[in-house]
Amino acid sequence: LVSGLRHNFQEICAERLKEVGLSQGLVYFVLYVGAHEGCTQTEMNNALRVDVGYSTRSVSKLVEAGVIERAPNPADGRSNLLHLTQKGKEVSAFVEELVTEWDEEALSCLDPAEKSQLVDLLGRVVFSMGAQREYGN
Repeated sequence: LVSGLRHNFQEICAERLKEVGLSQGLVYFVLYVGAHEGCTQTEMNNALRVDVGYSTRSVSKLVEAGVIERAPNPADGRSNLLHLTQKGKEVSAFVEELVTEWDEEALSCLDPAEKSQLVDLLGRVVFSMGAQREYGN
């Protein structure tokens, strides 16, 4: 069931993201930087659990598209701090709206108590899976 929801979300994203010139794979980087302005790429890689090569290529595409900018890290000359540009902030707001619209549509068949219960249960599943990965179980 979760895979079916993910597939539906991917289809909608693939179509709607064309409006802002992004692929779905780049969205997570935009959302992360928007929520963690001034983060390093290493911090982002760890949080999103992506490898350095994939992240470097993705951030470079976003820099070229004018969505993200790199700034020297005054605390560590070997790294950069990531920030959204004005265009990036607009893209981030567009994506957040897209996610909210999809959530509302997907959950429209549930009453408020059922939505709350579903969010709680899914949160527990996500936490459980994250904890398993952290401890190698």
